[in-house]
Amino acid sequence: MRIRLINPLVPYSMLGGDFYFRLPTLGLLKVAALTPPEHSLDIVDEKVEALDLDDPVDLVGITAMTPAAYRAYALADHYRSKGVPVIMGGMHATKCPEEALAHCQEAHRLLSGWWLVDQEVAAVEADRGH
Repeated sequence: MRIRLINPLVPYSMLGGDFYFRLPTLGLLKVAALTPPEHSLDIVDEKVEALDLDDPVDLVGITAMTPAAYRAYALADHYRSKGVPVIMGGMHATKCPEEALAHCQEAHRLLSGWWLVDQEVAAVEADRGH
């Protein structure tokens, strides 16, 4: 299974001026570490590299703080329109679950705190008949 984890771009500085946070997203690194090794996984941090929306994937995980929520939702909606299950997590999805659920594939795809990667991968595989 091809899994993509995304940290969406915040298109403006949260602190004003030209100062941008460039810290790695530790949540995605933990999710990557918990992903079973038989799956292909890539992490795209839009602050560092461009996201190829045409690259085929089987499952997408998106994390976001509130300033990145609109971009996160746009990405989730894009992948859902292609039939790709989307898991949303991070601070914003945890604090605003009803809003985030409108952009997830199903209600159980949104998890508070850390994503349960092995259970989510198994659910997607079962849905696809693997």
